[in-house]
Amino acid sequence: MKGTDGLLELFSPPVVRNKLLATDEDPMYTVMTKFLSWGIAAKLVVLFMIFGAIPMTAVGLIAYGAAEDSKDNIGSRFLSEAQTLADKIDRNLFERYGDVQAFGYNDAITRISEWYDPSELNLVSQVMNKYVIAYGIYDLAMLVDTKGDLIAVNFLNAKGIPINSKFMFKQNFSETPWFKALVAGQYTTKMPFTAPGNDVSSGTFIEDVHVDPMVKQALGNDGLVMGFSAPVFDVNGKVVAYWSNRTSFSVVEQMIQATFKNLKAQGFPGAEITLLDSVGRVIVDFDPSTSGTEDIVRNYDVLMKLDLVQKGVFMAKEVVLGEAGFSTELHARKNLMQVGGYY
Repeated sequence: MKGTDGLLELFSPPVVRNKLLATDEDPMYTVMTKFLSWGIAAKLVVLFMIFGAIPMTAVGLIAYGAAEDSKDNIGSRFLSEAQTLADKIDRNLFERYGDVQAFGYNDAITRISEWYDPSELNLVSQVMNKYVIAYGIYDLAMLVDTKGDLIAVNFLNAKGIPINSKFMFKQNFSETPWFKALVAGQYTTKMPFTAPGNDVSSGTFIEDVHVDPMVKQALGNDGLVMGFSAPVFDVNGKVVAYWSNRTSFSVVEQMIQATFKNLKAQGFPGAEITLLDSVGRVIVDFDPSTSGTEDIVRNYDVLMKLDLVQKGVFMAKEVVLGEAGFSTELHARKNLMQVGGYY
């Protein structure tokens, strides 16, 4: 994403697509009935087909020209929606970047006598419970010592319901990527597609979206999260512990759902939104007209596996290079033409 206001980019930009659907039905009445009932993007492909098959008369040229103008207008609108969505995601995730550092300033955390207590009486865990419930987006909040042993973890989820996290006190986290990075003082200050000047923040290590087995076991969900981790300092500035938040990926998915509702209200009920990681792999595949629901559907045969750059999708290639724009191209999986905006 192209960030603003010092925000860090975590993913490749979203691609907002509207499917261009055609028909192979023969009776003209049925065709015209469908034509009148479809959205404008669906009508575009029909205009292309009809007037593309007719000699280039004045009527054909005018109709095709109007369709081209509409296609460009739609592409521009999709580009604007993609940019707005990218900015929203950036802003939200930048707040997560700061949260994990701010949490570490709570005085209760440095009360060593409260450490390592696996019961609900653990004062640090009680503080974590409050953070998790108040923010509503964190699956796990963990505090480990400088050897990687667990000091505390939340016992409640975002709704205040108990979770099964006590097993984590038997775990050591010294071999995890986030722990190693923090010990080495390696923080995430720049991600792919970071805008100029958007590399001034430091102190937090970010893990891109992934399935976390600890989250999966503790909460009983699929464990799809992002990681935000930072050191905790005592009053003398010495590192005494490390805090790591497992942020539910639903925080991003909900923004994508909101964008779809906006597109639908504008007359694009067939829109789909795809979010890619930094190399072009799909991490959100939101396509209500195909899935039959406006709820998020996580298909792990696609997520983090399907690489649209390798599939040769022009828009995917462009966003991985940090470009923005709109185009018309063939849908890589559905073999349908589409107008898409990318950012």
